[in-house]
Parts: sequence; C-alpha cells; structure tokens
Amino acid sequence: MDERNVLLDWVRRYAERVFNLGQGTPEKWIVRAEADLGIEFPDSYRWFMKNLSGGEVFGDAVFAVYSEELSPINYDDVRNAYRRRLERGDISENELPVLSTDQAEHFVLDLSSRNAGGDCSVCLRRGLSEPEYYAPNFVQFLIRFTREGDPLIQKEWE
Repeated sequence: MDERNVLLDWVRRYAERVFNLGQGTPEKWIVRAEADLGIEFPDSYRWFMKNLSGGEVFGDAVFAVYSEELSPINYDDVRNAYRRRLERGDISENELPVLSTDQAEHFVLDLSSRNAGGDCSVCLRRGLSEPEYYAPNFVQFLIRFTREGDPLIQKEWE
C-alpha cells in the first residue's frame, strides 16, 4: 500500500484515538494561501490539505488553510503560523510550520529542500536549535509522527 493510502487508512481506523481531521480544502483556498504567502506548497502537503484539510493529530494542531480569506484569529491557519514564527525569528523564510506539540517540538517543511517531484523534507525544531531532518515529505512525516505516538500503531507497523 502506498504511503498516502496508509495515511488515509489510519485516519479512518484511528479517528477516535488519534486523528481529528477535516474532509478536504477547496483548491481555490489553497491557491489563495500560496499567493498570500508567495510560497508554492509541496506536493504531499497540498495532497493532505485537498484530501483531509487540517485539524489535529494527538490533539496537536496541524497547520493548514482553514478559509479562503485569512482570519487573524485563526492561529492554526498556516499563513498565520508562518508569519508569527517568522516575525519572532523562530523560523527562516524557507521553513513552513506544519505542526507544533505541547512539548515545544516544531515541525517545519524545509522549502529549500524541494526535490524534482515537488516535495520537501520535514524537519524538527526544538526551541531555537538547528532543525533536524525528520521525514522526506509531509505524508511520511504524519506516518512517522503517528507511529511514534501510538504503541498500537507502532506494533502494527512492525
């Protein structure tokens, strides 16, 4: 089973325990957000938003596009997350925040690592430390993050 189907299967099977995600973001909202930020979203992140929107994994917010027009009060909108963190100096212009945990772990897409297929790696930032490589793309990031966070899924994966 390819990685996207693995993720879709897990979202369906573990919705109550792990995932609280949406039903998909309209393409025009995604295009608008890319224009607002001047960033082309990586392929696997666009796929995630088009198919699952945003929401939560283990109660941690997944930053995504939540409306066509940006609302300054929606802290989980990727546009707000990017601008806030950039202004504070928490990230560089080439890092797009995608998830933050209550353990001060911040996951970012490394936009400078875009490959020929249009995808970017995900890195983990702890505080102001240098980012550490975590996964080759957003879907594989969610798979690893989920697997590491749930012993039943970890056992199934083995």
